[in-house]
Amino acid sequence: EPSTLSNIDSDTLNAAVLRIPLNNDFGQKFLDTVSRPLSDSDKFKEFFKGLYVTCETALPRDGKNEGAALYFSLTSSNSYIRIYYHNDNGEAKFYDFTVTSGDTHFNHFDHDYSLGSPEFRQQVVDGDITLGNSTLYAQTMAGVRTKITFPNLEHWADTLQNCHIIINEAKLILPSNASVDDSSFLKSPKKLNLVGLNEDGSTYVLPDYLEGSSYYGGTYSPATRSAFFRISEYMQSLIMKKKPNNGISLGINGASYNATRWIINGPDKEENKLRVEVTYSLVGE
Repeated sequence: EPSTLSNIDSDTLNAAVLRIPLNNDFGQKFLDTVSRPLSDSDKFKEFFKGLYVTCETALPRDGKNEGAALYFSLTSSNSYIRIYYHNDNGEAKFYDFTVTSGDTHFNHFDHDYSLGSPEFRQQVVDGDITLGNSTLYAQTMAGVRTKITFPNLEHWADTLQNCHIIINEAKLILPSNASVDDSSFLKSPKKLNLVGLNEDGSTYVLPDYLEGSSYYGGTYSPATRSAFFRISEYMQSLIMKKKPNNGISLGINGASYNATRWIINGPDKEENKLRVEVTYSLVGE
């Protein structure tokens, strides 16, 4: 039988567990609050603001990055703060403070892009957007999103005299860069997201999204090493000038908790380039 003072209430674990010893003074603060009715949830949260768990910066060693990405399930039954104490009778006891789905917990990220490749730093840090014609990037954890614009779309429509353009289908094709190895840890993301951009930088849902995921797309295909989005209605709205032509923003799903990144071929690659494949009809007045 497992000990009643064990950190885990069962000898069998289905996942790895990280145990962090806390200073005894921390636990004593809880025991010294006899005059405070901590059974009230609001008063307890006023007394205890929570914990901040962080790690040391992993610096490159021998030309290789030594860092790691770990995921913790805070609302798991194995996640809690356990305080051990003795009661007035000298009996050993413990009490668990658990985290529920109703409690606030969040991630905070800081990125040091000085450790990136020279090409990445020149484009993302120094702002040389012309490099995006060759290579583009997307990164989670409050990282990098890719902005895609269509500056000549309105001009294309204006060159067609006495005709209207009807977009039958428009697919944005996003090919994975050859440097991405899907058999490694840093493989391509499974799901992407795409939103429209307003003039002030805020975003909006593209009209094609409302047609459903099977139509809209955004899922990475290992077979083709690419992903696509159907943006037919969006492009039609730009041609008809119903939406401002401020571009669209590409990112990775689950960006707040999913540690991943993607490198994408730009539109100037000789083969397997980023592109929009458009099927359209011309209708005369």
